[in-house]
Amino acid sequence: MKKAFDFYINSSFHVAFAVYALVQVTYFTVHQKPDFTLSAFAFLGTISSYNFIKYYPFFCSFNQNKSRSLWAIFAISIIVLVPELYFFEKLKIHTQLLACFILIIIIFYALPIFLNRKNVRNWAGIKIYIVGLSWVGVSVGLPLLNCESVILNYFWVYCFQCFILVYVLMLSFEIIDLPYDSPFLKTIPQKIGVEQTKKIGYRLLLLYLILVVCVRMKDEKYNFVPAIIVCCTTAVALYFSNETKSKYYTHFWVESIPILFWLLHLIS
Repeated sequence: MKKAFDFYINSSFHVAFAVYALVQVTYFTVHQKPDFTLSAFAFLGTISSYNFIKYYPFFCSFNQNKSRSLWAIFAISIIVLVPELYFFEKLKIHTQLLACFILIIIIFYALPIFLNRKNVRNWAGIKIYIVGLSWVGVSVGLPLLNCESVILNYFWVYCFQCFILVYVLMLSFEIIDLPYDSPFLKTIPQKIGVEQTKKIGYRLLLLYLILVVCVRMKDEKYNFVPAIIVCCTTAVALYFSNETKSKYYTHFWVESIPILFWLLHLIS
């Protein structure tokens, strides 16, 4: 069971469910019917892109012995490309253009832009922002652009709200990865310390709630309960984040918060 669970985490299925969940939350937010094509594309695209980022160096090393699970992850990443391209073809042209732009960011995130230079992932202080913008593009930009009538009201506010949530979730990752990250990365906890990082996270979550209230004050259909619960849950996850936590704390529990957000919307 542990091997199966580790494979589920390592093959990026769980993070793909988290992205899928945020896409559904976006549809709930703007009172639109979820688009299966876009949702499937976001789910499958997350699997292939995350596996590319994580395992590209391993498969470029011909001398390294690769486990069966690693070969299985490689096979899954190749297999999902077929339905992913099928769903991509069915998206609207402006949605396809945004998806291609996000793909370029992902490629530069994993590969060096210039020869003999580091990739964007290893640029000092930029990793958390690249990840946040990529999640916003997939979770908010793609579904709203692909709607029958493009939602222009508060578009950038929705993007900013999603960025805040993803940013705070990423702070837990940076705190737990503190013993392993190179000092050249200059992550937020490396620059200002763990406690100050947590305080920034709490303030951003408060800002998130303020934005939700301001935007949704006159929306009688919107339920504030899921947003409040998710903000509280994220704050608790950030509070208990420290350098001694296992990888399951972030790679399963923290990444489950977007899924909780979606389930709360379904229940409410």
